[in-house]
Amino acid sequence: MTTDTIAALATARGIAALAVIRISGPAAIPILERHFRAAGRRPPFPARSAMLGELVCGEERIDQVVALFFPGPHSYTGEDLVELMTHGGEIVPERVLELLHASGARPARAGEFTQRAYLNGKLDLTQAEAVESLITARSAIEAQAALRVLGGGLREVLAASIDALVEAQALLEASLDIQEDGAPDTLSPIWDPARESMGPRVGRLLARERARLRRLLEGARARRMLRAGYRIVFAGRSNAGKSSLFNAFLGRERAIVSPEPGTTRDFLDEPLDWEDLRIVLTDTAGAQRAKGAIAEASNRRTREALAAASLVVEVVDVAATSTEELAEDLAALNRPAGEVIVALHKWDLGAGRAWQAWLAEREGQARAAGPAGPAAGKPRAPTAVPSSVKASPDVAPLRAAIEARMRVLGSEAQATLIVAERQAERITRAVEALERAEGLLREGAGAELIAFETRGALDALGELLGRRVGHEVLEQIFSRFCVGK
Repeated sequence: MTTDTIAALATARGIAALAVIRISGPAAIPILERHFRAAGRRPPFPARSAMLGELVCGEERIDQVVALFFPGPHSYTGEDLVELMTHGGEIVPERVLELLHASGARPARAGEFTQRAYLNGKLDLTQAEAVESLITARSAIEAQAALRVLGGGLREVLAASIDALVEAQALLEASLDIQEDGAPDTLSPIWDPARESMGPRVGRLLARERARLRRLLEGARARRMLRAGYRIVFAGRSNAGKSSLFNAFLGRERAIVSPEPGTTRDFLDEPLDWEDLRIVLTDTAGAQRAKGAIAEASNRRTREALAAASLVVEVVDVAATSTEELAEDLAALNRPAGEVIVALHKWDLGAGRAWQAWLAEREGQARAAGPAGPAAGKPRAPTAVPSSVKASPDVAPLRAAIEARMRVLGSEAQATLIVAERQAERITRAVEALERAEGLLREGAGAELIAFETRGALDALGELLGRRVGHEVLEQIFSRFCVGK
């Protein structure tokens, strides 16, 4: 428990109907009893009851407030906690804070209320980071993901992995004790299932937990895309119709459209709101075959846009491109099928038999894929959709295909349990340690080397929950919080 008392404004500064001011620490109740006057109520004040009264300094009225008292340890911080709802604005909250600071409560540092909650065992470190993520959420999906972690979702998964790795560590250390007594090495041969030994059991535990942690890391990528905004990049050969589709989706002439190839030299970004998702549409230049600094810069910017893409819409002019050329372009993209949609553009001009057969084959593959197909977010081949800007209704199927993929990405982000880069870094460190441990097992290395790597994975996971975390790390984490939280 801390020995000093802190106070801070918990709501944003500025003109507002109400402001909330928090006081936490051993002097919180004495300060309340000294300055709060409620008709018909005298100290000690009842816990968890809203009390209307006046905040005074001697005979001077500071404000009419509603006071709430939460005795520790059953409070957010684990300490005696008072919350005052005052009138908002620039003047009144500042006068209340001046009174509290003059009465023995010092100004709180950024994130200090949540830091005290962590230090007093009310939250683990993953939950504390979820608080910050919830406050800074930019979408309803991101807020829901943070709430899952705040409810202990990540802690439960990590606790299961820690228990399994502790079991593996115990087996390894037990084998070391046996070897010191002169018994044979029970970890060799470690991959022989016919032999009753600790090795196969340790191997199964390490492999299972490595796979579990890798699944967590997949959610980290979904979170990064959600935070930055999902980037949909229109790519394809020069004059394929990328800018026309870009304009059609925006509903206005944002990009210059011309029959002359190479009109677009740089990429264009434009934000777009789709439901709860933050979307950025990007129009790129086609590959420049000309020589020179401008062509090279154009190609470089296109590569940069593609590298940052959440979804690539490969636009192909079916009147000027063969199916074989499209196959080459898709191979050059080198992206999973679920991250690419093929827009068969200018379909209204009349697609040849080769394209009609190609599209029919893709549609048949999608139907045969069933649950593993596009509806589940795991298509076996890129989704292909005819499109046309000359016949506006024909843009609707392409829009529907993109929206379906965005919903899949949104559901993946909402299911993630990673809400901070520190969490992803520690889990990555644990996975790498387990990979090294498994490699040592395959090589038949000594148990002490394997135990060293397993201990490294356990330490990384322990740091995630706040075990054995240094003061500098805590300061770095909580300094990102707003004051008053």
